[in-house]
Amino acid sequence: MIRVKHRSLLIILVSLLLVIILLVISCDLNSMSKFGGTPRVKKAHGIARPRNHMKKDVKFKLKELLSKFGLLNKQLQAIDKIKRIVTDPNIGDTESYKTYSELQFYNLLETLGDVKVKEIIKNYLQACKIQFDAQRTFKKAIKNIADSDLKKQLQTKLNNYNSSYALQLKSLFNYDNDDVIYGNVINDYIIRTTTQVTEQMDELASLGVVLDIGDAKSIYLQLDSGERNIIDHIKEIVTNPNIGDPKDYETYTKQEFDDLVIRLGLLDIKEIIKNHLEVDVLQKDFDKSIGFVLNSNLKVELYRRLNNYKIDYMLGMKKLFNEVVSGKISYDDYVTQTIAQAHNYSTILKTEITDTTDNKDFYSLFDSEEQNIIEEIRNIVTKRSFVVPSSDYKLRTEEEFNDLLFALGVVRVKEIIRVYSKYKVFKESKYVEIGKSIKGITDFNSKLILQIKLANARGSYEFQIKKAFTKFDDNDNILDDLPDPDYVYDNVIHAVYTVIFNSIKDEVAKIVNYEKIKSKFLKVYMQTLAYIQEHAEQSDFNMQLMLGSLDNNKVKGIVEIHFRIIKAKEAATAALNAAVALNNVNDVREKAGLQSRFDECVAAYHKHLKLCFLHGDPYAFYDEIMSCTYDKDFAWIENKALSLVGAKQPVRSRY
Repeated sequence: MIRVKHRSLLIILVSLLLVIILLVISCDLNSMSKFGGTPRVKKAHGIARPRNHMKKDVKFKLKELLSKFGLLNKQLQAIDKIKRIVTDPNIGDTESYKTYSELQFYNLLETLGDVKVKEIIKNYLQACKIQFDAQRTFKKAIKNIADSDLKKQLQTKLNNYNSSYALQLKSLFNYDNDDVIYGNVINDYIIRTTTQVTEQMDELASLGVVLDIGDAKSIYLQLDSGERNIIDHIKEIVTNPNIGDPKDYETYTKQEFDDLVIRLGLLDIKEIIKNHLEVDVLQKDFDKSIGFVLNSNLKVELYRRLNNYKIDYMLGMKKLFNEVVSGKISYDDYVTQTIAQAHNYSTILKTEITDTTDNKDFYSLFDSEEQNIIEEIRNIVTKRSFVVPSSDYKLRTEEEFNDLLFALGVVRVKEIIRVYSKYKVFKESKYVEIGKSIKGITDFNSKLILQIKLANARGSYEFQIKKAFTKFDDNDNILDDLPDPDYVYDNVIHAVYTVIFNSIKDEVAKIVNYEKIKSKFLKVYMQTLAYIQEHAEQSDFNMQLMLGSLDNNKVKGIVEIHFRIIKAKEAATAALNAAVALNNVNDVREKAGLQSRFDECVAAYHKHLKLCFLHGDPYAFYDEIMSCTYDKDFAWIENKALSLVGAKQPVRSRY
């Protein structure tokens, strides 16, 4: 009995202890909430994490992903700048550009993968460098301007340009497809940035802004974009510490190079640029000629020599720059020796190019004229056309063109050259011949249409060649694969460019013939033709082509028949008007019937005129248009209307 009581007391004490523990826990939770502790939110299963945990989690995942990609600090900074732009809702708000959440940005990078992300960063950094150089130029210009209004104007423009850079980047990410975003950055970003910066530089140049202290204007801003690229390339060479042994060449700053540019002046700088450009072009030509060499050992040797020439040329440029900056040679001597060095290397490269093409190799199996034709065809196949949409053909690379050339073989390439050469002669002779004939046409619209057709015909064979080097599937979709050499050969050899020129020549002859016929017609005949054209709904050009296909007598016959029909129609109109004017209530129904028949007859006549022009053959057109007998129908209506009037003589209207 005593043992049972002890047990009951123990149970009561344990229960009280549990209640006290629960109260303490409850107080602890309330105090955490009161003094800034993190409250927990109940969920259906378990207890939720803190509300800001998800945001921290995304940042951690992004950091982990970028670490996995193995990005350098500079690349990480670039990603951070891109993220700040694409996640900023204020950028592109007016344009309704997509604003990314941090999770969406993370998902995009994860989907793209490390290779594509690194390529995006590379293009972004290149674009940033271009933008930075432009900003620096603007700031320098603003600093050296005395005119306060112009200074404010340029500062506003600079601010706008800075804003546009971020807007431009965000526009590239305004898509849901990661491949499209990648393609935009890789293919368009640097081009867009360069175009934008070039416009900014041209604007500075147009304002005549002085960038340097003193009275000298910036030579740089007086150069076009191509010349600027060359002078920048020269600057990179002579100020690059990695070019030349430091024992032999001292590396100067870019500011010292800019000082030299100003000291030399615009004319000398342009002369240096011109000669440097010649060397650059010849280096590329030599590189291209090496591509034709089939012997692998010889090709390696030629590339080694080309590389040595490039290095020697750069060292020579740096040496002369060292000497002029250090005062060893005068500015005049620097210009003279720089030009002489360029001439020397141009001569060497020209000799190398000649020697390379003289090798007993595939390319050397063609004489110089044949090689020129090959180069013309190469340019057609590997360079974009500004006339023909790029969606109609596949642009081939130099390597792809060479592969197809070798696959065709010497015999078939020579035949292609023969056909192309024949086409060139035919094209130019026909272009001149037809062009002279077109000049004799007096009608402005017809002349313009034929001139446009002739211009298009001049480039028609080139377009056929582009298509011949393009592979299509059964649905005419363009494929990336190389076409079969047999397909290329057949389409180049059997092109129908002659038909196009002959067709235009035929049209010119028809228009000329029409104008001869027209010159002999009376005004009333021309009015008849105008009536036919209007109600047949034909353009001036189509009307002239059709009538110009016939001889003078046939056209005259057409005019005479339809002159009678039109006269009969107008006579019927006059008679009906006279009958209506009498206002006789007894014949109202009869007059209404005549008017209805007249309207039907006019509609049938006009429909017949339209049908006549549907005949492609001019003689079928002639037979059809001469078969009209509507003058009899109109005469019957006229007589009936006159009987209501009571007139004995027809009431005729003046045509």
